[in-house]
Amino acid sequence: MAFLRIIDDLDRSLHAEGEILDRENITKWLMQFSAKLPLKLHHPVMGDIQYQGVKFAGSVIAVFDQYVGLTIEDYIERHVRMV
Repeated sequence: MAFLRIIDDLDRSLHAEGEILDRENITKWLMQFSAKLPLKLHHPVMGDIQYQGVKFAGSVIAVFDQYVGLTIEDYIERHVRMV
């Protein structure tokens, strides 16, 4: 029974963190991009990420994908250590 409780707690915690990631990062990025507003975020591995009305070659999508991927990896690692 304790094992099932751990799985249930882990599932709820990861779901809650996923909602926070979506609300505070993914949705924020998408809204900032579509409104052409400056964006500044910080990630512990990537450092500061800034996007502001300057033309450049390439795409912010790669940075966005890397940011989200690293954040999800951080969540998984943190929760695996808890178990």
